[in-house]
Amino acid sequence: SEATGWKYGFKDLAAYDAEGNAYKYEVKEQPVDGYKSEVKGYDITNTKVAQTTVEGTKTWKDGNATDRPKTIKV
Repeated sequence: SEATGWKYGFKDLAAYDAEGNAYKYEVKEQPVDGYKSEVKGYDITNTKVAQTTVEGTKTWKDGNATDRPKTIKV
C-alpha cells in the first residue's frame, strides 16, 4: 500500500514441511485495470497503459512553394 511505501516482506516463513520437503514461495500480482504488470523475482512493476490522441495543423508560410516535402514527421 502507499502507507508502506509499496514495499512488502514476509518474516519467519517455514523453509521445510514436516517431511523435509522444501517450500517454494512465489509472488503473483492480481491484474489492475489500466496497468501492465511485470514480475521479476519478488519485484513487481505496474506501468500505466495510456493512449492519447494528438491533432494539429501544419501551416506553410512559404509563398506556396513547389519544393515542399510531401510528408513531414512530427
